[in-house]
Amino acid sequence: MKKKLMLIMSMIFIILILFPKTNSYGFNNKDIISDIICFSKGDVKESGLKINFKESSGLEYCDKKLISIESYYNETFKRTVIKNQDFYCLEFASDSISGYIEYIYETNTYSLKIESKDKKYGIQELKKSIFNIMNDKSEITSYYTYVKARIFNEDIDKLNRGIIEYCKSRSAENIESISIGNGYSTVMNIEDENLKNQKAYDNGKKINLNYALCSYKSGDYLIIGSPIIEITY
Repeated sequence: MKKKLMLIMSMIFIILILFPKTNSYGFNNKDIISDIICFSKGDVKESGLKINFKESSGLEYCDKKLISIESYYNETFKRTVIKNQDFYCLEFASDSISGYIEYIYETNTYSLKIESKDKKYGIQELKKSIFNIMNDKSEITSYYTYVKARIFNEDIDKLNRGIIEYCKSRSAENIESISIGNGYSTVMNIEDENLKNQKAYDNGKKINLNYALCSYKSGDYLIIGSPIIEITY
């Protein structure tokens, strides 16, 4: 009997090592954006990042940074320049990556946006690439990330309720969900290592995550942004 009990205890110990505890939904509790997409059975179609910052380098900074981005991704971009007396904008695009670098003369501030429809360039990879090429003297004022995923769900109302309940199980706070005609837009504040430096305020309440469930003629989509969605939906 004693040997049998020891054997059972040993098996339980091995199972706990091989299969660490997760939440009741079976996700990893580390990346809330990936987990919401997984919960929704979404297929990621696009990822993007926009960063606003101050820098004293001037106009030539745009060209230098684009060269750095090309080098990082080993890409050659098609370039388009748009400018007037207020700003200089350098748009760039390749088969897998597109975006722009914009410089505002009066405030000496920059905006850099990069997005990709190539699945190998997810949010974390885009963030890594941008922060790797940022100047140490750059003063980041804000940055936004988003993911757009195709979903195949016959009941968006039910899915919205399900996502909210899942996020509550992850201790989400300040949850507000509204109908937007073709779906829902929901904001919240939730603990997540990847979102720790991203925040905004909605009616005085801190938020760091915004998702939208939208129905279009082309299909249904889930868009998740942090701290808010910075693209049209």
